[in-house]
Amino acid sequence: MGVKAGYQGGYHNHTPAGIPMHSPPDIDNNLLAFARAQPAGEHKNAYFGMIVKKTCSGCPSGFKTYHYIIRFDGTYDDALTSFSQLDLDNFNIDYQNREFDLTNPTGVYGTTYIDSMGKITNEGLEKLFFDTLKAMNLTNKIILQRIEDNGIINNITLNPDGLHTTAIPCP
Repeated sequence: MGVKAGYQGGYHNHTPAGIPMHSPPDIDNNLLAFARAQPAGEHKNAYFGMIVKKTCSGCPSGFKTYHYIIRFDGTYDDALTSFSQLDLDNFNIDYQNREFDLTNPTGVYGTTYIDSMGKITNEGLEKLFFDTLKAMNLTNKIILQRIEDNGIINNITLNPDGLHTTAIPCP
């Protein structure tokens, strides 16, 4: 997305073949970079969004779209966190392995995070995101929001059990 100075955030899409959740490079190269580029005291204005398209047999045109937005909520020093390419490569491998674990019906999670078509559910994607933040030492420094196709904006939080998420509508 190029130079971040002068911008609070950005948006992109993920291809249907990819994992429909913000990846480690999205977090570092985009959200944290936007946070670092903000004027003094405005680092919490940084955001990065993505549009996701999922197959939906009962939806118009056979798919549903929704948005995930991540917002920076740490200190400016947290925004200075930057990862090497090797770090990002390793985080990305872990991210892909976690997604596999969450969608493997014979694995530790069984079918908890997969739908009837064998695809990862929103809750699975959200768990993947929070597990990724934990691995990157960014827990509680980034807010995850999901915008439903009806326009409702939900703040997504990880429950204390670390296994399930809760969607809390914004006021």
